[in-house]
Amino acid sequence: RRDMIPLAGAQIHELSRLLASWAKIELLDSQHTKILTRKEKVLAAEMAEKILRKLESVRRWDGDDESNGNGRKRVVTTDMYHLVIKAWAKTGNYNDLLRASSLLDNMELIHSKDNQFLKSSIKCHVSLLDGWCKSRAPGAEIKAEELLMRMEATFSKFHRDSLNYQYYGVNRRGNDGNDNDSDNMRMAHDNRKWKGYNDLDDPSTTTTNAKNSSYDKLRTGNGMDIRHYNNVMNRIATSNKPNAGREAERILQHLIDIYKTHGDESVAPNKSSFNTVIKAYAKSGGKAAARNARRMLSMMENPKLIFVEPVVEGVADNGHVRKRDVDVDFMDGKGDEHKRDKVELRILENIEPDKVSCNSLLLAWANSGDKDGGEKAEQLLERMEEVYKRSGNTAIKPDTLTYNAVIKVWGKCGYKYAGERSELLLNKMLRRYEEGDVDVRPDDVSFNSVIHNLANCHEDDSPRRAMRILERMERAYKSGLVEAKPDIISYNSVLNAFAKSGREGCAQQAEEILDGLEHAFDAGEGDIQPDVYSYNIVINAWANIGETSKAVALLDRMSSRAKRGQTNVKPDVKTYNSVLHAWSQSLDRNAPVKALGLLELMFRLYEGGNENARPDVLSFSTVINAFSKSKFPGKAREVNNLLRRMKKLHEEGHEGMEPNIFVYAAVLNACAYTFGRNEEKEEAFEIGIEVYEEIQEKRIANHVAYGSFLRLARKLIADDLNRRDDLITNTFRQCCLDGQVGEYVLKQLRALPKLYISLLEPYIIDGEVQMQDLPTKWTRNVRDRKRNTQGRRRDYNYTKKYSY
Repeated sequence: RRDMIPLAGAQIHELSRLLASWAKIELLDSQHTKILTRKEKVLAAEMAEKILRKLESVRRWDGDDESNGNGRKRVVTTDMYHLVIKAWAKTGNYNDLLRASSLLDNMELIHSKDNQFLKSSIKCHVSLLDGWCKSRAPGAEIKAEELLMRMEATFSKFHRDSLNYQYYGVNRRGNDGNDNDSDNMRMAHDNRKWKGYNDLDDPSTTTTNAKNSSYDKLRTGNGMDIRHYNNVMNRIATSNKPNAGREAERILQHLIDIYKTHGDESVAPNKSSFNTVIKAYAKSGGKAAARNARRMLSMMENPKLIFVEPVVEGVADNGHVRKRDVDVDFMDGKGDEHKRDKVELRILENIEPDKVSCNSLLLAWANSGDKDGGEKAEQLLERMEEVYKRSGNTAIKPDTLTYNAVIKVWGKCGYKYAGERSELLLNKMLRRYEEGDVDVRPDDVSFNSVIHNLANCHEDDSPRRAMRILERMERAYKSGLVEAKPDIISYNSVLNAFAKSGREGCAQQAEEILDGLEHAFDAGEGDIQPDVYSYNIVINAWANIGETSKAVALLDRMSSRAKRGQTNVKPDVKTYNSVLHAWSQSLDRNAPVKALGLLELMFRLYEGGNENARPDVLSFSTVINAFSKSKFPGKAREVNNLLRRMKKLHEEGHEGMEPNIFVYAAVLNACAYTFGRNEEKEEAFEIGIEVYEEIQEKRIANHVAYGSFLRLARKLIADDLNRRDDLITNTFRQCCLDGQVGEYVLKQLRALPKLYISLLEPYIIDGEVQMQDLPTKWTRNVRDRKRNTQGRRRDYNYTKKYSY
């Protein structure tokens, strides 16, 4: 047999050196400033593993050691496995990490009876864990956590085996010497929950000093520490999973349980642990995640809360929202009070909040959508400043990142005067910087964020104020504040402020700013070159006021510059869609035909290899809208052809071409606004019926689609009133069942007074029906509805009669 053939010591030595050379080739090359490609890293790992497999298959002759079968013993060491596993882990590729995991499994299988070998294999596990934590592949966080649980179970087993069972003899063993409770000494793990070291022996049943001494020695000696747990929590935090916060806190709670039970300082949660959980909640988004992040900060401020059973706010199994209990008493009075006080003191020293904690909480508020987020952010900022002034602790002192985070929260909270409040914060930063506080010097992010917030306020003076901030930014940079150098984002934000204003002359001012940037860059007087976003913003500004010729001229200018080599201004699908939008707003009688021609140009460019010009759903719906708003003859047929073309492209596998409800509603609207001969109206009606039935089949109807179909029935059925009324009645009842009764639906019914009264009689007040007077189930799915909850008190019989 091959594995029984002895190998000379010199050969083993050379193979070992060769294995190490392949495994460390990246390190050797990095000394020569060469960066290996992934293909080269994989080749190195494959060669190292090949040598490892060779060494696994042989034995070394050792005449003095007969413990491994007639003097033959294995030559592979944990260092060899570690080198190969680390080589695979460095690639960061999911499949390569799986290969490293398989190698680890094989190592444990081969050496399953060699406890000393397995004890020293902790470095193999740690390298693989680092690989999973650093990998950006989807699902890497799950693999990292599974490996961490496996490490904990494996190395805690050695701890249990090393305990002196004389300590447990009196309490845990029967007279026959058998261990009746051995299962209770094993850790119970599953894929979702951690039970941790709470399942270990109760200290009260042993000689406390002896047990704790043995426990601490082995726990700190098995190679696992808090860094490994923190790395896994950080990978979960960066996974972009909606439940990342809860997953990270579950691991933190497991660590707290270990620490509370055993006082094991090697895995004691530290400041980084709590900050990572706050970060995970911050990236999850939502109001509940922000409140949970705030709860974690409260635990850092008051460690006594750590001993309270956590109630994580979120969605429970029954679908209801769980609320956190803020009136829970601290602990239950059980246990060693002296030990508990000692643990509290240690935690208090280790997890006092710093600016990283607070900045993460600010990010959570920014992603929460909470309308009060700006006020809460400023209150936290003021509190940080007060603590710093009182204690002098620089770790909690607000810096530029803190102020930028507060400005970001204002920008995302939807507050009407967010721009003004952001500008006040910027002024405060500038004032403190001028007074000598370099920690809060404004940078480009500070200025750009304020300009962005002003642009989104839609105030009359927003463009002027945004331009003023840009000018201050330029002056600050020229005076020596190099971090505040304006960039293209700064100018695009100002352009956006003018474009969103909609006031007379703002589109022209936006184009003048764009022209100035172009001329300065072309003349070599400036280093800021307009990009495709700059042009798209200005094109949108012209499109919104119906100035199609201006939008088309900018598109031509972009194309011309792109042909001359300025690829950063090459038109993309957003550019073309903006020009299509301009045509859809135009009063030009030929606007639909020109929009359709531009759509065809996009297809030709895409088929010629220009991926940026690939039409999307918005392209089609915008052209359909251009037809629906026109008096173009046969427009119902044209929009139906476009709809059929979209469906065909989708069936052929073109991504993003499936018609959505907005496309269907636009087709219905084009049919409803058909004018001309009776034959054309009848064709439009048939197309409308076909589209409406398809919408119902897909179950995607919204209030706009229902309103458009009601208008179609009202306008295109003139010769048979009974047929019209029956169709409208049945459509309205279906609309009520779908909860899509909106203002557009009511508007169509008001045009038919008799039918209006017949369908809505119990809800008419002073000759009118208001949304707030309708049953909630009729309007429950209408987006952006504004309904007063103080509706009219209805008669039961009427409500029952008209509950469709």
